[in-house]
Amino acid sequence: MTRLKPNSADNQLNNHLETIIRDMESSDSQIRAETIKHLGQMDLQVEDLPVIVHSKLEKALDDQNANVRGETIMTLAFLEGELAIPLLEPLMEDPAVCSNVVAALSFIGVTPSHDISKKMINYLNSPEPDLRDRSARALGRLKVDQAKDPLLELAKSDSSAAVRVGAVVGLGMLEDPQLNPKIRQLLQSETSTSVLSAIHETLGLYETEQEIQV
Repeated sequence: MTRLKPNSADNQLNNHLETIIRDMESSDSQIRAETIKHLGQMDLQVEDLPVIVHSKLEKALDDQNANVRGETIMTLAFLEGELAIPLLEPLMEDPAVCSNVVAALSFIGVTPSHDISKKMINYLNSPEPDLRDRSARALGRLKVDQAKDPLLELAKSDSSAAVRVGAVVGLGMLEDPQLNPKIRQLLQSETSTSVLSAIHETLGLYETEQEIQV
């Protein structure tokens, strides 16, 4: 993907944005989704984002196509960071894209509010494996201390190996060496190679951190 730098290619960027603005109105949902995804991959600062583009992104959050809404959520997170949170948080109630919101909020990396943290912890019980996985990783990345016990339970008993990996990764990102013995206990019952690998990697990170502290 070619990246355009506004400070060195103003004319080219403006022409490119005109094309993007046009394609965001396409009747083809795939074109709308791909266009919005591409916008999020450009080297743009929020101050370089034309007002009309922001307006169209905000409108796209209500697009009838879930894939378009999902790409819009991630693009807003990439381009606008914390400024996008008021737009994104209400979409945690949209089951079709709430996993995208979880991922976007963790990418932004701000300390989540109590309500957001509680919702993410509740999502660990979702019937959708992807949402459980993304929520587990997000809770770890956002350092939600209240998630320790729910993540340990998820890593121990979830029916999906991929979700158990996500839970172990989330535990590792909490960066709490006191979790080490409890994570090590997971080795006693785990049979999945991918999960075992994640456990060993996480334990290795803890051990490295302890050596550095000494």
